Amino acid sequence: MKADRKKTVTVIILIVLICVLVIPFLMNTYWALPEADDFAQYSAGSSTLSGALKEANRTYMEWNGCWSYNFFYFWVHPLKYYSPGSHSMGIAIGIQFVLFVLSVIGVVFCFSDKFLSKKDPAISLFFSLVILAMILNSHIFGEIFGWYVGTRYMGAIILELVCMLLEKRFMEHDDLIAGVLLAFTGFMACMIVNVAVVIGSVYLFFLYGKYRKDKLKIKALAGYMIPLLFCVAGGLAYVLSPGNYIRQKQIDSSGMHPVRGLIYTAADIGIYTADLCFNYIVVFGMLVCLLLAFWFTRKKIFKGEYISPLIPFLMTFAVNFLLVYPAALGYADIELSNRVMFTLYVNMIFGMMFSFLNLGVFLEKKFGHLVSGRELVYAVILLVMGFYCTAGDRAYVANIPYVKQILDYNKSVEFNNTWSEIFTEIMESEEDDVVIDGRGKNLKSDLLDYPEILEDPGFFANRGAARFFGKKSVSVIYGEE
Repeated sequence: MKADRKKTVTVIILIVLICVLVIPFLMNTYWALPEADDFAQYSAGSSTLSGALKEANRTYMEWNGCWSYNFFYFWVHPLKYYSPGSHSMGIAIGIQFVLFVLSVIGVVFCFSDKFLSKKDPAISLFFSLVILAMILNSHIFGEIFGWYVGTRYMGAIILELVCMLLEKRFMEHDDLIAGVLLAFTGFMACMIVNVAVVIGSVYLFFLYGKYRKDKLKIKALAGYMIPLLFCVAGGLAYVLSPGNYIRQKQIDSSGMHPVRGLIYTAADIGIYTADLCFNYIVVFGMLVCLLLAFWFTRKKIFKGEYISPLIPFLMTFAVNFLLVYPAALGYADIELSNRVMFTLYVNMIFGMMFSFLNLGVFLEKKFGHLVSGRELVYAVILLVMGFYCTAGDRAYVANIPYVKQILDYNKSVEFNNTWSEIFTEIMESEEDDVVIDGRGKNLKSDLLDYPEILEDPGFFANRGAARFFGKKSVSVIYGEE
């Protein structure tokens, strides 16, 4: 009874800690504003069911193959409910952020049984806290948490994680309902090319495990291939979209040759992996996973099962290489967009976390007899001291994304208020051609994307804003007073 109460208290404390981690991000997201593509892509008719279908079909034929999320984002577009001073944009992004957090926790709970000897909510919640801390502090993702169109990439990750849950349920429990849901969700998710390769790779991993564990013949695996075929069909629907080719012709000056794209992708993976390796919080989180896996294996909390340590590391880099390659083709330089970086970092951190947990189990089983409990405690103390010495610099701490969410919260409020005043001025102006003097005002934010309405009234964001506010043209003057 006393042990159960202790576990309950531990679970409550961990839930509170996850909320403490997440809430500052939610608070800043609440102040998000409509941005360039939000204005440009929105029209009152596209937010109805029939209008969303029409617009999704049009973009599929003329711009890109991501029909599934284009339909969804047109249909529930929060700009439909927006007026200066309202928070429909922030609320819509915040809802997706909460779903993202829940999907991360769901995947950790679901896959923790690969390591745990028996279910333990406290341990699963702890690792959920660790991975969320690493993801949210790996970079400042203004295009994800401060831009509605950018949240398509967060929505893609949510669908990817849901597909992983369904794959595990379908493969390990022969759950027909999970299989049907996987076929539908997988088809829709794989139309978002950034995550299709991850969904397919995890599916093949489970398929191979099914083959090895149940000693099934190839013919017996045919039924398990059906949802995978739907996933492949979704990926092909994206690749064969006429809109992709039209878009590529329009951005040929910024795109690159496929062979050159391979080289740039390899460079991207190296650069962004190095970026994570120099992020103290990510490194600390990975070492915590390694040490705890070692300790839990010794204490029989973990089963002690592992695969060759090299395999998960290689899979992580190979899968993320394939994830980045399509995105790299659309850019002339080596730098990825903030939103693509988000999908890369989430998948890389998930893969590396699994790799380090597996490595910790391997090290204990192979070399555990060489390390005493006291030496392990010393290792933990040195880890904490090392983290404090390297990350304890005040300037570094102030730039940790979580800390910035707290320190710069008032700036986010001011940023929102400034643009809300500008939008109100545009709406209430009696002029058809509106020019707003924004000099000396807080028009940009470190945490949120800014509306990108520029001085040029012919810029696509300006044209979209003018249409939304019922004006002939709109422009905003930037600079110092």
